[in-house]
Amino acid sequence: MVDEVERLAALRRLDVLDTVGEAELDEVVALAARIFDAPTALVSLVDKDRQWFKARVGLDLAQTPRELAFCDHTIRQSGVLLVEDTTADPRFRENPLVLAAPHIRFYAGAPLVTSGGAAIGSLCVLDTRARTASAHQQAMLLALADQVMRQLETRAGHHLRPARPRRGPDQPVSVRQAHLDRLVAEGSTGYVETTADGVIVAANAAAARMLGYEPEELGGQSARQFAHPDHLMDTDSAIEALKSGIRSSYEATRIYRHRTGRAVQMQCTVSYLAATPDAPASIAALLFDLSPRIGAYTDRLTAELGRRRVLDAATDAYIHIDRRGVVLEWNAAAESVFGYAADDAIGEELAGLIVPEDQRTAHTEGIRRLLEGAPPTLLGTTVELTARHGRSHGPRRADAVERRRSRSQQRLPRVLPGHR
Repeated sequence: MVDEVERLAALRRLDVLDTVGEAELDEVVALAARIFDAPTALVSLVDKDRQWFKARVGLDLAQTPRELAFCDHTIRQSGVLLVEDTTADPRFRENPLVLAAPHIRFYAGAPLVTSGGAAIGSLCVLDTRARTASAHQQAMLLALADQVMRQLETRAGHHLRPARPRRGPDQPVSVRQAHLDRLVAEGSTGYVETTADGVIVAANAAAARMLGYEPEELGGQSARQFAHPDHLMDTDSAIEALKSGIRSSYEATRIYRHRTGRAVQMQCTVSYLAATPDAPASIAALLFDLSPRIGAYTDRLTAELGRRRVLDAATDAYIHIDRRGVVLEWNAAAESVFGYAADDAIGEELAGLIVPEDQRTAHTEGIRRLLEGAPPTLLGTTVELTARHGRSHGPRRADAVERRRSRSQQRLPRVLPGHR
């Protein structure tokens, strides 16, 4: 787990704070809001003392103090933070952003995690009414958060891709170029090239397969007919920006129509190839089908939701800590056994909560040995230990039943697909 100093350093390296808006990210937040049918979506970057919004739809604020930021909670966990009703969650019900404008009642946030593992912010969706979110919607949010992070890192020069050189009909083909041509033709990434007016002149097998066609069937067709109507205006605007030289390329998430009529979610990288003496102007697009990733996220979320249900119903206490000994998970049985509500225990050091003072040195030493690779000595054995109880030692003791009810509402959709 990346510490706060390293996290802030990673955010600074992106050189994105207080920069102007970017169309690619504006498109992502607009899409996230549509997926959730919500009025507000944000790309929030969590700075030292504030959260700043790189992209936003449905909110006039440009930033808020960090202590009010829902996203500050999102970056402290993996996966989606789901708050179905903020007024029922002890962490947020007194938040000024809940009690007054913008009157947040629902929140779903996916962390933005750099390639180095630093959570620098979140892609989040807000609503003014209490509600739930399906596992599929949460998976889509995670996929979009991955795209936002790739765009931010690409912008910072972390993953620049070389442009593919163009050649005239009489120029010899090098071995390297022939290899690149074969990768385009046979690779799993879709490739489509159109005229400047959007008529398809080339498509590889992967692109055709994503849309349910053979490559030769796509030739001569207008690319617009495969685009979702909601995206036509944004796409036309982006293409015009390419033609005018305002932008050299752009990345976006788009919905396309499959031959069967179903929607296909794709990530697109689009470039404008200016006319040369040997070739007319054209538009080239690389397409990546997000469906497998979204399906994997959905499966992972469904499994995680099932695991949480099992842990919440378990009669044995379950505690999950990180490498620093900070509590990450604390089930209902742990609340009963140790006398601390999960919301009071999570984020605290385990040793300070339940380990008696005269045993903390041994506890810390045992954890250190495990982290260094020493074999566990207690695995599969039954050991009786003395632990501190929250009722007599925890001044922050809260009502466990109320906290458990609100946390359950925050964590789990009321109806999970296939689990009625």
